[in-house]
Amino acid sequence: MTPSDSLRAAINSCGYSLNKIGHASGVSQPTLFRFTRGGGISLATAEKLFAFFGFEMVVPPHALMTNQRLSQSDTSAIFP
Repeated sequence: MTPSDSLRAAINSCGYSLNKIGHASGVSQPTLFRFTRGGGISLATAEKLFAFFGFEMVVPPHALMTNQRLSQSDTSAIFP
């Protein structure tokens, strides 16, 4: 399971609406909707969502320098 898959699973199984997650995390509902349907998110958005769910994210240095969108092979995550 990739970090994106894990994050999507957390969003879909937490019992909160996308509006509630968005309000609490600072991520817009349309962004959450697109992400849960397979779209990408920025590193900043991923950081907000990982923090909301209590996950820790480890990002390779090249992703930090380019502010690129996250791909499945570019991130690894350590879950509590």
